[in-house]
Amino acid sequence: ADLFAVGVIAIGSYVKAGDKVSVVVDLDRVLCKGHLIPPSASSSYDHFPFIGNGVAKFDRKDMLKQKGGVGVEMTHQFFPFVSLNSLESTIARETFLLQNIPSCLAARILQPQPGETIFDMCAAPGGKTTHIATLMNNSGELYAADRSKRRMQSMKNLCERWQLSCVRPLYLDSATCVSDSPDPGPKKFRPETFDRILLDGPCSGIGLRPKFRDDQSLSDLLGLQDYQQKLLSTASRLLKPNGTLVYSTCTINPGENEVNVAW
Repeated sequence: ADLFAVGVIAIGSYVKAGDKVSVVVDLDRVLCKGHLIPPSASSSYDHFPFIGNGVAKFDRKDMLKQKGGVGVEMTHQFFPFVSLNSLESTIARETFLLQNIPSCLAARILQPQPGETIFDMCAAPGGKTTHIATLMNNSGELYAADRSKRRMQSMKNLCERWQLSCVRPLYLDSATCVSDSPDPGPKKFRPETFDRILLDGPCSGIGLRPKFRDDQSLSDLLGLQDYQQKLLSTASRLLKPNGTLVYSTCTINPGENEVNVAW
């Protein structure tokens, strides 16, 4: 994959935009931002392994100031692996769906079974939903809810592309979708309806991607935690006795993880 500019720690003193460059990794983390490449980097493979050649997109000074974008466009990789995100062919799009390992684990830990009734409470854009439906062999009922119309449409398109007929898309707020009424209506569910529930709720995303700063305030984080706990409360009521609830986030904030689990 190409090298983002924010990942460039050290760079040669005379590098200009358009220059061909070699890329090495500082395994021992001995360099700091703005350092020059030491002469030993070209001969010490154990400490500075070479991973490929590329073309610099910025001059040295500008490279070190960048807060985003590609810094080095890789042209020759040491390891001849295909960048999966670059596969745009129809065959590739219809053959596999890219997900991070934690996303895959959430669906695996849920252990969905064919024929079950399952609820994905915050489903869009649909990566975990389609994985769950696949593990169900497209048999049973998988209710997939989200409160964003735009993201919900993306999920519908994804399910249609993969021909997953067991998915029931729902535009609703899952925090308020439980009802004790004998006739709860189209966007409410009776308690103890689902065999398994995945709650991968909205979160702060702290630690998900490298950032120089995070503009979220303490009140923002507490607000997210409050909403997550409302979702958890609803999930506990919707789950059948001895059912399985998997709660996951994409943040390293303990207030949204361990604290919520303890709550």
